Amino acid sequence: MSLAALVLLAAALGTAPAADLQKIGLRIDPAAGTIAGTSEIRLGAPGRLPITLRLDPGFAISRVAGESPAGATIPLSAEREGNRWRIVPAGDPEEVAALKLSWSGRPPLLDGASRPARPGAFALLPRGFRSAGRMFLPATAAWYPALEGERARFEVTVEVPEGWRVLGSGVAAEVAPAQDDGRTTFRFRTEQARRGFGLVAGTWEEVSRRQRGIRCRLAFDPGASRTGITASLEFFARLVERMTSSFGPHPWPEVTLVAAPFDIDSGTPGVLLLGADALKDPLAARERIARALAADWWGQGVFVAPGSGDWARPLALYTGAHEEAALRDPPADARLRREWRERHERLLAAGVERPLAEIGPEAGGAAGELNAVRGAMVFHMLRREVGDAAFREALRIFLAEHGRGEAGWADLRRAFERTSGRPLGWFFDQWVNRAGAPALRLLPVRARRPLEIRIQADGPWRLHVPVEVIGPEGQRVRREALLVDGRVRLRVGPPFPPRRVAVDPDADTLRRLEPGELPVLFGDLLEGGADLVVIGSGRGDVLAGAARAAAAVLAPGAPVMGDTSLDEEVLGRAHRVWLLGRPAPKAAGLFPLPAGARLGDRALAAAGVAASDEPALALATRTPDGRLLGFADALEPGALVRLVKMLDRYRWASWLLFERDRPRLARSGTPSAYPLVRDVEPEP
Repeated sequence: MSLAALVLLAAALGTAPAADLQKIGLRIDPAAGTIAGTSEIRLGAPGRLPITLRLDPGFAISRVAGESPAGATIPLSAEREGNRWRIVPAGDPEEVAALKLSWSGRPPLLDGASRPARPGAFALLPRGFRSAGRMFLPATAAWYPALEGERARFEVTVEVPEGWRVLGSGVAAEVAPAQDDGRTTFRFRTEQARRGFGLVAGTWEEVSRRQRGIRCRLAFDPGASRTGITASLEFFARLVERMTSSFGPHPWPEVTLVAAPFDIDSGTPGVLLLGADALKDPLAARERIARALAADWWGQGVFVAPGSGDWARPLALYTGAHEEAALRDPPADARLRREWRERHERLLAAGVERPLAEIGPEAGGAAGELNAVRGAMVFHMLRREVGDAAFREALRIFLAEHGRGEAGWADLRRAFERTSGRPLGWFFDQWVNRAGAPALRLLPVRARRPLEIRIQADGPWRLHVPVEVIGPEGQRVRREALLVDGRVRLRVGPPFPPRRVAVDPDADTLRRLEPGELPVLFGDLLEGGADLVVIGSGRGDVLAGAARAAAAVLAPGAPVMGDTSLDEEVLGRAHRVWLLGRPAPKAAGLFPLPAGARLGDRALAAAGVAASDEPALALATRTPDGRLLGFADALEPGALVRLVKMLDRYRWASWLLFERDRPRLARSGTPSAYPLVRDVEPEP
């Protein structure tokens, strides 16, 4: 049977048609917030009608026609079925070589009221959206009619008003001269087939530089302060250099970081969105730039295969954080791993427990967060299992074999098995196909020579766990313990008198945490409601009115009293307490604040970060007697009220430092207990 006959037979049996070329023409009207488009979908082989196309519910097809293999026009009609359109013939079913459609719609409006992205993974947006001076149309969103799972070459023409620019998915634009009405046309062409095409259109200014042959750009609002922009571009380019060395060539010829008018980390291949406020502060922007950039390799350079669990979201989170942390002195990756473990524990405690293999890229909310933080820890343990060199080489092989294509967890496993030279089925079965995490227990350690260290898990887990023996003057010896069937007995002979043993001191292992290991978050205080609000008088009467207004926002209905009239008996009856304003010296002893918080007359500081321009500071902590304490302070009333109104958007944090309206620091705090540390006991 000939190849042509096989193609026709497959079509007759209902094989889904595949696009070879997708031509799109767009006209964007920012004033109306609308898009009008035409599409020509040329199929790789004739397809039998009816054909189903996907299209966002905010858009509608107004005209459709077909082209037969012989070039004749075929009258067709389109029927909406939710976010799908069924293309049917006017008469008997026929084969078509191409579809020609007209369509239009309005992406949903997304404004600055959206909740800030929790520090975590880059999120692929399920829909396009618009905001003031911007139109975001990601490759993953169904903003144009397309076949399900379409991989095609694209020719895209976009017409925009005067002053607007357009960025395409990792492809440089050809710009036509402005028309008489001032509108400008941008043209994009992809030489290779890809899964979807995305673009960002709007008004912005740009700065750019080339790195490793890649054009790196930052696009920001016209007239915006350039504070931090130059430093962010420099860091962006350095990160492209580092990631290219670690993973392999960047998948696209150019990459642009676009300042979004709201707090979000997302984008489309070669175009990354980041909250504009983050770009004003290079320190705060570093981690988020790294996560977004890593997604250009993992998730947008190699796509998640349909039906596979989402490996890309956690790999982008982990590799972005790891590469960014390596540029710091000292490296900051241990802090990030602790935060991932804390968030994993809270999710498990809330009943969110699924294997990574069952969480797809479409998952959002708690499931998406579990995928990100659990998967990031799994990739870290995999790095420790195979070694740095094998880990990097596996990623380079994986990218070379699947770049601009699709892959699943099984493809990753094969790459790591190849570079490590050993089977890893047990690792992927345990951490990808299985839910949960082990609870570890460090048994009493006696002062014997050699020191005998026993660790147990609550099940037949297999994992490597770092163990550190600490001497009287801070001397340290580190060993690796391998738990098999959930237990291990390790003997260590340190060259000093041992005083203490710590298991997994740098959060290298995904495990269940004890309650005392979880820091208090603002959400812990907000969810249960406050029992008492105390107005601090350490700044005189400056904040009194603002503090009472803030109390009504934080804890409506809770009793409010000044710190000068507070006694320990009243305080002792309250489990959740808010202190608003710096306390008077006599009352300060009742409110122990975490180490690193500084309440100056001209500046506020937390965790080594200071703010002096209209600063505002909020903390969430646990007092030695177990009380949950929330604290908010500022140097002027308006800053205090603004800070308190923002706390609901930062429920995941324990420390929040603002300078004017810009967050300088947002992170979780320090746990109050660590059960996997034991003092060495003398022999009985």
